[in-house]
Amino acid sequence: MLFLQPPDLPAVIETLRLFDLSPEYISASMLFICAIAAITLERWVMKWGMNRSMAIGLAVILLIISINSLSSSLPISIAILVISGIALGILFIAQIPWCLSNLPIDRAGLATGLYFGGMGAANALVTLIIQLGFKG
Repeated sequence: MLFLQPPDLPAVIETLRLFDLSPEYISASMLFICAIAAITLERWVMKWGMNRSMAIGLAVILLIISINSLSSSLPISIAILVISGIALGILFIAQIPWCLSNLPIDRAGLATGLYFGGMGAANALVTLIIQLGFKG
């Protein structure tokens, strides 16, 4: 399974307060946790279904971002990093099968291309917004 940086990862990294760690280390840690979670949680995600799994992953990420704004201690920030990495792993497992299930089998290439093209466009847009200094 291929793991790419999701478009919402820069927003999650910006909200994490891991004191003196640079965003590159935070991103690498989240993606490592995401990969481990994807390997271990694949059976559960298939049992839950694609829609429910993606809803759970997104809800957990939103909850973590809102909780993180209230936290200022290192252990809580590390727990938030781990939980958000697991939520991203759940989200990653469900995304491509969900895209493939929404188009006929003879259009599997189109579904995959739309998925990766959309991810790339969203990532470029978020990166542009961050570079322009949008502080929301």
